[in-house]
Amino acid sequence: MSAAVIPTNSRLVLGSDQTERASGRFNLHMLSPILLGLAAPMMVIGIIDPSIIQHGRAIIFALLASMLMVATLLFAVSLLWPGDVTVIIVDAKARKVEFVQSGLLATSSVEVHFDQIAAIGLASRFDDDGYPFSQPEIQLRDGQRVALPEGSTTEGIAAAKRALGF
Repeated sequence: MSAAVIPTNSRLVLGSDQTERASGRFNLHMLSPILLGLAAPMMVIGIIDPSIIQHGRAIIFALLASMLMVATLLFAVSLLWPGDVTVIIVDAKARKVEFVQSGLLATSSVEVHFDQIAAIGLASRFDDDGYPFSQPEIQLRDGQRVALPEGSTTEGIAAAKRALGF
């Protein structure tokens, strides 16, 4: 993955090559579960009792009930595991930073005002084996730390610092 630093007007985009997907243009990663949710009840009904396919009401009920279950499950999974931050958009004109998270089933974003950001830079961390490594991150005033997207460069961090006023 290569990092993208794209200055456009008063916006700075830090992120990986998933920038296009996170922007909403190619947000199709929910298509496969939806199609499976539509096809699964028909397959199950056809296997269990092929004669029931002649009754339209039963098919519609099974289809709607299974769609409700699949949609509820997908919604719960997307809430419990929102995913990693893949793109950070710094908007100097609006004085906001948008953190775009791309998970297994959905893409979400959180906006934070410049006043809530305490610092941006490299933080020292230790991996599971105890070896130190540097991780670029943004620290919020409430103590929360948000890791910058994988592949963020020092030039991107410096540009974000300038845009944030640090």
